[in-house]
Amino acid sequence: MRLAGRWEGWLRERGLGPAEATYAEVMAYVGYVAEVERRCRGDVRRVLPCLRHYFRWRGLPDATLGERVRGRQVAPAPVLLTAEELDAVYEAFVAADERRVAARGPLDARGAPPRGRASGRASFYGVTDALVVGLAAYQGLARGEVERLAVGDVDVAAGVVRAPGTRERLAREIPLAGHQVLTWQGYLAPGGGRERAMAGALAYRAESG
Repeated sequence: MRLAGRWEGWLRERGLGPAEATYAEVMAYVGYVAEVERRCRGDVRRVLPCLRHYFRWRGLPDATLGERVRGRQVAPAPVLLTAEELDAVYEAFVAADERRVAARGPLDARGAPPRGRASGRASFYGVTDALVVGLAAYQGLARGEVERLAVGDVDVAAGVVRAPGTRERLAREIPLAGHQVLTWQGYLAPGGGRERAMAGALAYRAESG
C-alpha cells in the first residue's frame, strides 16, 4: 500500500483527509504523479486502479468515478463488467494502438508515413481504437455520439469530453478518467496519433487513386 501512503500524504499537504477527496483531487494527483514525480507511463496508469482499491478498502465513496451531469450524480448502470475488467479491455486496445504506431515508424520530413506503411484503412484508423473504446466504456457514449464528436469536444486540460446531443440523448459534459487523459494527450500532441491518422488517410487516398 505504498501508493496509499503517498496519496494520503499528498492530501495532507493540501489540508484534506481521504473522505474529503473528490474526482478533482484524484485527477490532480494523477497529474502530480506524471509531471512532478515523473513516474513512467505504466506507473501513472496504475494510479487509478490502485485508488479504486484504496477507496473500497477504506469503505469510502469511489472518487475515481466522477460521473456527474448538470450537477447531479447519475444513477449507476447495471454492472456488466467490473472496473478491473474494463481497465484490462481498455489497456489491451492502448497496447495494440501503440504497437501499430511503432510498426509504422516516425513520420518523414513532409509529415507523411514511411512509404509502403500506409496501405490499408486499418493502418491509420487503428490509432483511434483505444480512444473510442474508452469513450464507450467509461463515459457510456453511444455510437451516434462518438460519430458526432469533434476534436474540440475533448478538453484535455479540463479532463472532460463534451458529448454532442442526439435525438435520444441530451448534450452533456462528462469527466475523463485519468488514463484516458494521458491517451488523448498522446493522440493530440505534435507528431501524435491525430497527425499520423491524417497523414495516413491522405497517403491511403493517394495510393487508392
